[in-house]
Amino acid sequence: MSYDPLFDDVKFTLTPPDLPTVDDLRLFNSKALVSTLDDDILSRIFMFNASLDFERTHRPSQTTRRTSQVFHKWRQVALGFPMIWAASLDFGDPLPWIEEVISRTGSAPLNVVVSSITIPNPESLWCGDAENGSLLNMLDDVSEGIDIADDIFNLALPLINRARILAIKTDKSQWESLAPALMQPHPNLQSFSLLSEVYHTSFEDLALPENLFAGPAPQLRTFHLLGFICQPEYLSFQNLTSLSVACTFAGMPSHAPWDLTAVAWLRALEGMPKLKNLDLVYCVWETTGETLAPLPTEEVSLPQLQFVKLLRNLAACSVILAYLKVPSDCSIEIRCFDVIVNDHFRLMVSAFDRMLRSVASVGAVSREELISLSINSTELSLYNTYHHQPEKGRFFILWSAQNTMDFTDILLPFVSLLRIVGPDTNNVTLTFTDLQPPTVTGCLFVDILLSFPKVETLRMTITHTFHYLLPLLSARINNPEIGDQVVLLPRLTQIALFHLPFDADPTGSSNQLFIVEDLLKLLRQRAEMGVPIGTVKFKNCKRGPGFEEGLGKMEQLGVLVDLEERHRWPEDHFVDGVISYLP
Repeated sequence: MSYDPLFDDVKFTLTPPDLPTVDDLRLFNSKALVSTLDDDILSRIFMFNASLDFERTHRPSQTTRRTSQVFHKWRQVALGFPMIWAASLDFGDPLPWIEEVISRTGSAPLNVVVSSITIPNPESLWCGDAENGSLLNMLDDVSEGIDIADDIFNLALPLINRARILAIKTDKSQWESLAPALMQPHPNLQSFSLLSEVYHTSFEDLALPENLFAGPAPQLRTFHLLGFICQPEYLSFQNLTSLSVACTFAGMPSHAPWDLTAVAWLRALEGMPKLKNLDLVYCVWETTGETLAPLPTEEVSLPQLQFVKLLRNLAACSVILAYLKVPSDCSIEIRCFDVIVNDHFRLMVSAFDRMLRSVASVGAVSREELISLSINSTELSLYNTYHHQPEKGRFFILWSAQNTMDFTDILLPFVSLLRIVGPDTNNVTLTFTDLQPPTVTGCLFVDILLSFPKVETLRMTITHTFHYLLPLLSARINNPEIGDQVVLLPRLTQIALFHLPFDADPTGSSNQLFIVEDLLKLLRQRAEMGVPIGTVKFKNCKRGPGFEEGLGKMEQLGVLVDLEERHRWPEDHFVDGVISYLP
């Protein structure tokens, strides 16, 4: 095609003119300023555009294909850079195009992401932040109940040992072919995610092979497993920064050939000094008993650990928690079930005491920090978050007992932990439900509130909570520690109420309804005691009869009323005094 001086006048425009042929468009593109970029800069841009993206299906492969068709120079750069095609390989594309992309990858390390759908991609996979299991969770969520086509699976199978990122959701029949492939060397592998298509299957069917990756896999940084049995000693990957293992089996028979005890996991973790994220869910098998099994001889130190999550029964969680030495700024999430008072429980309380004191020693609690405490008839939880970074909490503790009798025994040690994290807390959310004597007494509520002497903002989302606390917050209470009467939460200046149904009639009062007059009573009595509450915030609360009149009375008391509503409450969301749905 001959040169046309017309293009000298239009090369700075953002939109090309109405050109009649593809050749004209390509010539126009070749005269644009962006066409003068050096090949190394272009290749970086192309590589960035090839990153997987969760938001747009097929985007990586489509973007790379279209980039190679803009004009001749760009096509030359794209075809001469196999890594771009390796990065944008998408096993959700039509089979002929998958084969064409594979032919263009040369020997470059691949993204082998095989699911039953096209992978909308986590950008994090190419940005080096694939440590939070997001890809594994996404594969599980969006491909549930859909089989991976055999032709796609068979095409991917011989490419596995070239993978830089390997993420596969498989079933039992495909696992028989996949397992041998995982015993080959994987010199380029940096991120591995594997999950089972079928949950609660027999444990013998889905067990990782002993010689995984035929050696140490020196580039491996993230290892995510869901629905497979994993022998801890097989995980000899000393450069791992993220380990997430979650089993889905109901139980482990006594004749099982694997050692999945807490001690075995601790031995494996000792060989992962660079670990930053640890997530063990139902994969630690420890016999529950009154006394402790043989324990490790010394602690396992993970100096770079930033987050640890344990979910299992009391025996499993207590041993790992007690013998895992982590930095003081490490976030801790422990969800522990079948909790009873025994040696394992005492070991866990001691470990929590040590860890929480370490957390508290880092510095004063930020005013942006929120402590949340929840107690019902068999379960209690304690955690902290930050208003602008809710994912950045430093600890989450959940204990669940089998019955109310066991639950009563674990309450007092739990309150002792509140005394560690509560003294400097400014903001607290309290949630109490289904608590009846003798499970909880007024003395226990007093002990809980005494743990938060500096609280300025109290948040409540359950009506029961207010009914439990009303008599304590509106009167002077005996404090056995000092032998005198005190006002609980003496610095309280703001109450925030979320998603609560209000009524005005005290007659026929129900624990499901928040009576406006009860709130007014609290405000008056706090003012009379010299500890007034200055602000009441309502967020997405159901307004019953007399609600507006009650607000007027609050303002007459000098209380600032803050109404914040993001959703309208349809009437059918409030039936018989019970919230049936929270928008």
